[in-house]
Amino acid sequence: METPTHSAFVTERKGRSNKCDTQMYDSRTSKLKEKYFSQVDNVTHEDIKSTFFSACQMPDLDLVEALPDDDVARMGALYFLIAYLFPRDYKKVVDNYLFSLVEDFDAMNRFS
Repeated sequence: METPTHSAFVTERKGRSNKCDTQMYDSRTSKLKEKYFSQVDNVTHEDIKSTFFSACQMPDLDLVEALPDDDVARMGALYFLIAYLFPRDYKKVVDNYLFSLVEDFDAMNRFS
């Protein structure tokens, strides 16, 4: 269920042009992307979704196999961004600047 605040935020985000804002973040190297998606040329929305849900469903596995808590939080934030704020077809490639933003919450707060 959407709250008025959520609806206003999403509407405001969709109405903005982020072209100049994204260029600054697009060139950054993403540790999250390198760590979990280095074998994939283009990370899609489906890749993010499946990685996030897999991480949430494997709390009893050995720590070597499981994602660290901060990576799960970043993956969750990234999933939220691609699923709700920047929704696209699940086969679409995730823009690099979104990886950069979830790795730097101060930058995400300043992002406009």
